Amino acid sequence: MHQADINLFYSCFYSLGLDSRDKGFAALAEYVVNTYAEPGRHYHDFGHIGKMLNVLDQYLPEADSLDALRIAILFHDLRQGHKHERESASMAGILLKPFNHVLGRMLINRVAELILDTVHPGNPTTNDGQLIHDIDLYGFGQSFEECRDASRGIRLEYADMNDEDFYQAQKGFFEHLLSQDSIYKHPSFAIFEDKARNNLKKLIKILPILSIMP
Repeated sequence: MHQADINLFYSCFYSLGLDSRDKGFAALAEYVVNTYAEPGRHYHDFGHIGKMLNVLDQYLPEADSLDALRIAILFHDLRQGHKHERESASMAGILLKPFNHVLGRMLINRVAELILDTVHPGNPTTNDGQLIHDIDLYGFGQSFEECRDASRGIRLEYADMNDEDFYQAQKGFFEHLLSQDSIYKHPSFAIFEDKARNNLKKLIKILPILSIMP
């Protein structure tokens, strides 16, 4: 377990008054960080969480509730696989319930709602929902090499799927993203739209290779 990851977890709650002096909260931090460090995590690990938090830091003036966004990012991939967003949202509510007296029910409920906004493709209607949705897809608008490496990591996470099933699932996902009027929903992310579309088209072309398990 990396202390830097634990510290990053704590930092997301700092303004709310929770820290490592609370043994229950310290145990929660350890559980979440250890979950993201499980052997099968090749993309949806705490490195992914850290990158999302770094991107959020670039858009602080755009956020309505930084606390809810940061906590939602921490928990949004706690579970993996099909419909993992719903499972992660439910788990976040369960794990945060003991700290209701500090966080408040409204904040915890908002965290769960924001996690559900990371379903892709999706169409979040709130400002913060659009932000977390787009931050989760931020990588598609960066270098093609980053997109390719992410796809390789995701392939490893689905090692139980045969090559053809993975290919069809990923192809369908990429094509569904491209079928939308806009991949990114928040106005601040519109600058990444063309790059993301080009990267997705390139990924589809090499997907037969990326789908083969190493």
